[in-house]
Amino acid sequence: MKLFSYKLSQVHLVLLIAGFLTLTGNFTFFEKTLLVYPLFENLFFLGSLFLFLFTFLAALLLLICYRKSIKPILILLLLTSSLVSYSSNNYGIVFDHNMITNTFETDTSEFFDLVNFKSILYFLVLGLLPSFIVLKVELKKLTLSAQFLQRLKYFIVLVVVFVVVVLSFSKHYTSFARENRDLRLYINPTYYLYSAAKFIDSKLVTSSTPFKVIGLDAKINKKSDKNRLVIFVIGETVRRDHMSINGYSLQTNPYLEKEDIISFKNLTSCGTDTAWSVPCMFS
Repeated sequence: MKLFSYKLSQVHLVLLIAGFLTLTGNFTFFEKTLLVYPLFENLFFLGSLFLFLFTFLAALLLLICYRKSIKPILILLLLTSSLVSYSSNNYGIVFDHNMITNTFETDTSEFFDLVNFKSILYFLVLGLLPSFIVLKVELKKLTLSAQFLQRLKYFIVLVVVFVVVVLSFSKHYTSFARENRDLRLYINPTYYLYSAAKFIDSKLVTSSTPFKVIGLDAKINKKSDKNRLVIFVIGETVRRDHMSINGYSLQTNPYLEKEDIISFKNLTSCGTDTAWSVPCMFS
């Protein structure tokens, strides 16, 4: 007896996973949206937001998922989105271009610092379990023409629903886009896919860039022949309100508190991720 006896078409599998990702991957997005648009005053608009996200994602997946690539793409999305959901829901992390860069530059030590029971639970429930179902489900065998027609039909329906949703709440979406642009950063998986595409594009050398000399006015002020060694201990992503030497309730700096140090409390950095803040500090 087969574990999954019910067969699905490729299109129906894509729609199910798109719905699952939209429903389980955007808690932080809707949580922050509710702070701007109270539930009972904007009930229908908030409902339309779910349709907005679902139809856009489903239409996008119908364009890129085809035949043998469908399961690998969906499984990769499920696994990645589960980790993005955990990071967004628990740390408020935004997966923009800089965070994607930071992710690829993270070493194993930093990675395992983030592994805990909750992150494993997210990965199992939202990532591995649905991925296993996708892997095991049997797809209906349709002719190429039948697959194309079914895909085209659903794609048109999704686009029509998307347009109707936007037009029905055009005032809301206009103000949403103009005044609350930061909320889009929490849309999962659409925004991190966009950021990943930007990251890949930045790594592709499309044209040769002429060599540019900078800092020609810099001079070495050498008053002594004695060599000096300067050691920097950098916590480039630490937040000052989470340091006990600055009044934080938890003892996060037990060793620093014993030293005769000066804490500069009114400094700011360019960002809160390694790929952005470290180059900024030394530029």
